[in-house]
Amino acid sequence: MGWKTKEQQKAYNQKYYQKTRLKQLEDKKEYAQLNKEIISQKNKKYREKNKDKLNEYHREWYNKNKDTKVKDYNNSEKGIKANTKSEWKRHGINIDYFHEVYDRHINIINCEVCNCILTKDKYLKPTTKCIDHNHITGYYRHTICNSCNLKRGFIDSNYLQVIKELKNILS
Repeated sequence: MGWKTKEQQKAYNQKYYQKTRLKQLEDKKEYAQLNKEIISQKNKKYREKNKDKLNEYHREWYNKNKDTKVKDYNNSEKGIKANTKSEWKRHGINIDYFHEVYDRHINIINCEVCNCILTKDKYLKPTTKCIDHNHITGYYRHTICNSCNLKRGFIDSNYLQVIKELKNILS
């Protein structure tokens, strides 16, 4: 290829690099999709083998960035969502369809049982927004206030006793 100027050659090289780079990225994504299980196993082995090294790296990164990046991330929308997902996992909530449940939970303003206005508080209050879930299956049921959540928990744990009392009242 005969270029008249260095600028033409440079422009061609940049264009070629971008085109081939995009193709490489597409191929890499396709490979990752086809070999998900193999890649996952390799990563797991590496993490097990290098656990101390990775922990030290993460500890150093955190200490270096805790004043800026960590706080910024935790206060960002993405960070809040990730922390919520982690918290729900810790409480045994099934997160197979996390994004749908999270969007619904965030957008609900009133308790789905008593219709009171929900609040987001640091410490639990009767109107604090809670996620109601089945403790056996872990599946989401409703977004309700803390007061209704406690009542629901009592009913769930004393289900047979509540049914007997209801039968007595209705009889």
